[in-house]
Amino acid sequence: TYIRTKQSKIFTKKRILLINASVFIVLMTLMTPGCIEEDYPVRLVFPELTTAAASNITASSATSGGEITYDGGIGITARGVCWSVYANPSIAFPDSTTADGTGIGQFSSNIDGLLANKTYHIRAYATNPEGTAYGQDITIVTSEP
Repeated sequence: TYIRTKQSKIFTKKRILLINASVFIVLMTLMTPGCIEEDYPVRLVFPELTTAAASNITASSATSGGEITYDGGIGITARGVCWSVYANPSIAFPDSTTADGTGIGQFSSNIDGLLANKTYHIRAYATNPEGTAYGQDITIVTSEP
């Protein structure tokens, strides 16, 4: 007959722990990325831009714009300004956005439909195939009617 003792077990707690640790090390080694070759193209994908100071501020309009200094290496597909009574406006609200062409460089935007004697936040935006970037948030106050 066969008598089984604690020492003759094939899978002891220590062996199971050792096997689990070994499998973990092998899996982590396989999942760790290797070295990236130096000639691998690295680029910034989002545009870089600034918001122009506002001018010609009236009770219902203003002029601003921006300057796109870098297109992310893949071209600007849309640019303009967005505005809101809240800080950091975005292009999520098309009724408060201008569309001022494509490409890098300076551009000007006419903002219409503002309310008199209100504080507005304005930001330039630039969109490329990877996404949209924004210039700094500037604040204006429209004049009395």
